[in-house]
Amino acid sequence: MMINTIPLFTINVYKITIKDWSEKHRDRLLDLVPKESSRRLVQPGQWTDSMDYTDYHAWSNQGVEKPPYYDGLVEVLKPYLEEFFSSGNYKSSYQKTGTTQIHEVWCQRYKSGDYHSPHDHGSIGYSAVLYAKLDPDVHRSTEFYMPFPTEQGSKRSQSLMVEEGDLVIFPAHLLHMAPPHCSEDKIRVIFSFNFF
Repeated sequence: MMINTIPLFTINVYKITIKDWSEKHRDRLLDLVPKESSRRLVQPGQWTDSMDYTDYHAWSNQGVEKPPYYDGLVEVLKPYLEEFFSSGNYKSSYQKTGTTQIHEVWCQRYKSGDYHSPHDHGSIGYSAVLYAKLDPDVHRSTEFYMPFPTEQGSKRSQSLMVEEGDLVIFPAHLLHMAPPHCSEDKIRVIFSFNFF
């Protein structure tokens, strides 16, 4: 008897390294992030001025003013996003219009004890995390959860090996979290955004 294994469903996550991140881009963009937390997302479409897990600076294309780092971040990422879309076998707003539709962007600073509990970003499009300030010896990367249970009923999770300047792109529907930050003296900073 012969048993064939057929991998029926897969989820692709993409990792792109931003060239010269530490030398050219990191400090310039981080200097544009406001020192104080601003508006914070509670649920899709619902904003508040307080949240207990991290400094959070966000922008949504629903009339909220763009943060000061937005234009610089888009400028740095544009060639990488163009390459990502031109190499894909799926439809996107870039393939139709030649532009990427970023509809939310935010920056988060993680200090000791900060975390972001498991969540997703909706059922349409992609989400991305740019690891702007990261020490891989003390900082953990985003943890992703398998979208369906195993035969035993559990859901596995997996983190990627990332370094400063890595951009991770994943389907917006993929459940993920930022594990608790344990470093007492080194902060972890990410830029993140949703697009289609």
